[in-house]
Amino acid sequence: MKKLTVYMEIAGAAHDEQGNPQPAVIRMTIGDPDGDEITGDEYQAFLERITAEDVLEAACLTDIYPVSACRIIMPQEYQEKYGDEG
Repeated sequence: MKKLTVYMEIAGAAHDEQGNPQPAVIRMTIGDPDGDEITGDEYQAFLERITAEDVLEAACLTDIYPVSACRIIMPQEYQEKYGDEG
């Protein structure tokens, strides 16, 4: 089975050293941890069907963060902003 990683940014979920609100990211991987990563057109097709609300529900965060503060981001944007390979 393949695996899929979804990244979602949540505005104001973290704070910097001065206490200013900053975004935080949820990175959720679904599927076989040792499987091949879903990418390309297959990844795009999946993202067309998933919503920020879906990710909040899967992470049990619907009572903590509003959907309006959330947005799904692409792996490239995650790498550019947060630079973490995992």
